[in-house]
Amino acid sequence: MTGRGYGLVLFALATYLAGRLLGTEELYLVALALVAMIVITQVLALLARGALTVDRTLDPTVPVAHEPLQIHLRVANRGLLPVMPSELTMSLAGAADIELSSSLGAIGPRRTSRFSVPVPGLLRGIYTLPAPSVATEDPLGIARRTRSPGRETAMTVLPAHVILGSCVFFGGKNRGQDPRTRATSAHSTYDLRGVRPHQPGEPLSRIDWKSTAKTGILMLRETEEHTRSAVILLLDGTEAAVAGRRGDDTFELAVSALASVGIHALRTGLSLKLILHADHPGEVFADPGERGERVLLTGLAKAEPDARRPLSMTIETFASSVAGGISLVVATSNVDRALLTDLSSLRERGTPSYVVHVDSGAYRREHDVIAQERRSVLHELSLRGIPSVTLRSADDLEPALSLSPEIERRWQGLRP
Repeated sequence: MTGRGYGLVLFALATYLAGRLLGTEELYLVALALVAMIVITQVLALLARGALTVDRTLDPTVPVAHEPLQIHLRVANRGLLPVMPSELTMSLAGAADIELSSSLGAIGPRRTSRFSVPVPGLLRGIYTLPAPSVATEDPLGIARRTRSPGRETAMTVLPAHVILGSCVFFGGKNRGQDPRTRATSAHSTYDLRGVRPHQPGEPLSRIDWKSTAKTGILMLRETEEHTRSAVILLLDGTEAAVAGRRGDDTFELAVSALASVGIHALRTGLSLKLILHADHPGEVFADPGERGERVLLTGLAKAEPDARRPLSMTIETFASSVAGGISLVVATSNVDRALLTDLSSLRERGTPSYVVHVDSGAYRREHDVIAQERRSVLHELSLRGIPSVTLRSADDLEPALSLSPEIERRWQGLRP
């Protein structure tokens, strides 16, 4: 009930009491008429509430963090009575720190009202939006009823990212390093699948002499070649290392950088394995193509910086995946000696590693000793042939992650 409705109730009660005190029957009739009006308006508001349905769609259907979004609403009156002006409210359930509210005009019987609500931008993540809430009133503004006639809406907000024309980590065949060439040469291994009789014209280098001696005929070893076919992306989700406010912190910048690098790798024909360092670490596989890009971005949309254990434990957990990759790209704000040891060990075993370092000093004040130690580790990484790129909060990702001639010349001596 509205404030006007409560006032009318008090007025009806006062009229009734006045009728009792003065013994005037006319005042009883007025009080009775006022009560009847209140009951009728409540019924009208109830009927109007039950006749409404609300449908909403998102444009784009899968939004990207910090980019504008349009929510299209369709409010239909299925009843035989008009619905008077009402108000529609939507909660964005943590995706943005706002609650959307829109005033609706009168909707006639069997009529539909369509309108759109702009949203300036959302935060990356997986959400379930509650059903919109509609408050309806009677024509006199006495009774007010609230109902949620719509349905919950699942919404995935993908991480912000850029499309790179070139990537600082993957130069291509004519620019120094091609991961696909590396996969078919330096990282090839062979497993014995069986033996079979030798056919004329086949090479003698794979003759199995033990089987040949037993059977008396030339026997050939059949092998299966395995190559490293995927780039490994590792996202550091160490909770204690995150600096900044939600939506604009070191972790979000690391997610955006890794998404940009991953999409570039997929568009050059490389497969990916995304490893999320989290409280419950996980692994996501993505193949080249639009579907692979969506898988990668959705996997990153789910990422949360809630890991309490060291990054080295996740590297150890997924040791076979990491060691079996073409190369490893780590996005982290926590560059320390443990990471230096892990990446140096991987490089010695034939897995090139690269670091996307998000500078936490741009998000919070840090002690000079901590900053000096970080610079020392980054310098030692470069000396060991592990290149790194440092990102700061104000950096534009496209030039920061693209391969420039200056960076290529600087890295020539670091390539394994």
